[in-house]
Amino acid sequence: MQIASFRQRLLSRVPLAGTFLKTPALQLIEVLSQSDLDFVCLDAEHAPFDRSAIDACCAMGRALDFPVLVRVGDGSAREILQALDCGAVGIVVPHVDSATKAAEVARAASVPRLT
Repeated sequence: MQIASFRQRLLSRVPLAGTFLKTPALQLIEVLSQSDLDFVCLDAEHAPFDRSAIDACCAMGRALDFPVLVRVGDGSAREILQALDCGAVGIVVPHVDSATKAAEVARAASVPRLT
C-alpha cells in the first residue's frame, strides 16, 4: 500500500522521510524497507548506478511495496524514461532552474495512460 499511496501522500504535503542511496545493491533496498523511511532515492547522478542496478533496486522496491525514486544524471528524456521504464515510482531531476526546464522535464516524464 505504500507505493499505491505515495503520490497522494506527497501531494497532501504530509512530511515524508527518505534517504539517498549511493551504493547500487538491491540488498540495501530490503534493509531500508524495514525502517521507518517512506522512500529511498537512488542517486544515479553521483553514484555508479547503471541501468541494470536501477532495474534490480526498483524491482526489489516493488516486491517489498517500498517506493523507490531515481535521481537521474540529467533532465534528458532518455534518462527520465529509462528510470521510469525500470519501475521508479518517481524521479528527481537535478539542475532545474527555470519554469521552462521544469516544463520540459514534465513533458519528458509524461507517459500516456491506457484507459
